[in-house]
Amino acid sequence: MARPTVAQVLAARIAEVGTRHVFGVPGESFTPFLDALRDRDDIEFVVARQEGGAAFMAEAYGSRSGTVGVAIGGRSVGAANLSIGIYTAQDNSTPTLFVVGDVERGARHRESFQGVDLESFLAPVSKRVIRIDSGQNAGLLIGRALTECRVGRPGPVTLVIPEDVFDLEVEDEPLRPLPAVHPPSASPQAVAEAAGAIGRSHRPLIVAGAGVLRSGAQSKLAEVAERLCVPVVAGWRRHDAVDNGSPAYAGHTRMGLEPRTRRLISEADLILAAGSRLNDITTQGYSLVSSETTIIQVDIQAEMIGKSHPVDVGVHSDVRSFLEALAAVEVPPVERRRAWFTDARSSLEEWFRAGDEASSVGDVSLAQVMRTLRRSTGPEVTFVNDAGNFAGWFHGFVDFPGPGTYIGASSGAMGYAVPAAVGAQLASPTSPVVSVAGDGGFMMTAQELSAAVERNLDITFIVVNNASYGSIRMHQEKRFPTRVIGSDLTNPDFVGLARAWGIPAERVTDTASFGEVAKRLVARGGPSLIEVVTAIDDISVGRSLQELRAHA
Repeated sequence: MARPTVAQVLAARIAEVGTRHVFGVPGESFTPFLDALRDRDDIEFVVARQEGGAAFMAEAYGSRSGTVGVAIGGRSVGAANLSIGIYTAQDNSTPTLFVVGDVERGARHRESFQGVDLESFLAPVSKRVIRIDSGQNAGLLIGRALTECRVGRPGPVTLVIPEDVFDLEVEDEPLRPLPAVHPPSASPQAVAEAAGAIGRSHRPLIVAGAGVLRSGAQSKLAEVAERLCVPVVAGWRRHDAVDNGSPAYAGHTRMGLEPRTRRLISEADLILAAGSRLNDITTQGYSLVSSETTIIQVDIQAEMIGKSHPVDVGVHSDVRSFLEALAAVEVPPVERRRAWFTDARSSLEEWFRAGDEASSVGDVSLAQVMRTLRRSTGPEVTFVNDAGNFAGWFHGFVDFPGPGTYIGASSGAMGYAVPAAVGAQLASPTSPVVSVAGDGGFMMTAQELSAAVERNLDITFIVVNNASYGSIRMHQEKRFPTRVIGSDLTNPDFVGLARAWGIPAERVTDTASFGEVAKRLVARGGPSLIEVVTAIDDISVGRSLQELRAHA
């Protein structure tokens, strides 16, 4: 009896971890793998129109499903297109597998068509690159790839397989089931040190990162923070790390951080980094955390502890198990922290009230639009956003009620929102998705609307159109007022573009009409699109283009 091939074992192992969709652009370098997928009734191949879109779909699928997101591409060109999505999965700490079909083994290093050193090319953006050159240990290496992308800090593993290897029989059969992944737990001594430091503090703050999300610790985080009277700030694009309705939730970090959150971080006398890397954006260019601040860092990856900031207590642990252990420890006194705790929440609520009344330069107030968008959607909706200046209003005025309600690219990659919405909806079909993008980012991957149409996915695509690369325009005006180059855009008719795909679409040109349009299109099911036309003068939250020039 013939042994299974590398292609067949790869497909079977992907199914074994619970992945039900594989994303990619078909290529001749991996046709045996596509054929192996065709034979399976537990995996669907989702065709993207460009490998970059497939990579974003896979990243969002892995993020939303808790399984492994998988995307495939062929040779140097496909790998190059995948690379932004691979980097995004690395930055987002998302368990993903990227399969790259390479040139035949005998053609390597001989100026072969689309042949490059894929391992060297993709290593900087991958957690690990593994190459399979024979059937001898293929089963072991495939299992290693699917295990490594999930253990420790999750991330992208790239599996490079030459075209002539997919058909080889796997010699290390039969294969054992893939191992269960058991994360490290905090030592009692580390928990005691952390509890003691919190007990001595007057103005403690929890910064919640991807480690909270990946360990499923959102509810436990809210419980512990509320009991200990410690406010929580979600890290950069980790909005749903804690229920935003919790009394402990005090906001999140973002580019152009508003003064209230800056003060909260800079005035804290203790920061508990719960699965947070305390990276550039979270700490506003490493400027907010005082050298006098006590730092406790909890991370599943030991190498991450103290990497961005010196720490006082380092805890090598899964965030959930650490919080469970901390919850069992008495941390007095609570009363001296209560005013700090309640003031942090009160200032956030004042910020949201200001958004309901915010004015604008043009006919559309994006602050009010984003507040209305939140009220027009249920708690089961997953929001996905792109990169761009519109995101300042999205991040500032949309709140998130619980786990799985937000997905975003911490890498800041433009073009993320459309394909990521597809991946998120396939990962959780009962959760409608709202995708929010600027006109610049939307046009980078608009072709991936086709996947939403083919499957009648429940996604509302919102395009905020100011006919500009707004964030670039803002930086140009800051440095060189009125000297604009390359940031003005000539756009298509977005409503007409959507309707050409058969997608119901409407254009909004004033604040008052947005609510009715949003309620109707979000509720209808299936794909829909809303174009929101804004004025370029409304360049950023709290500052017009004219004001920006005046302060340049």
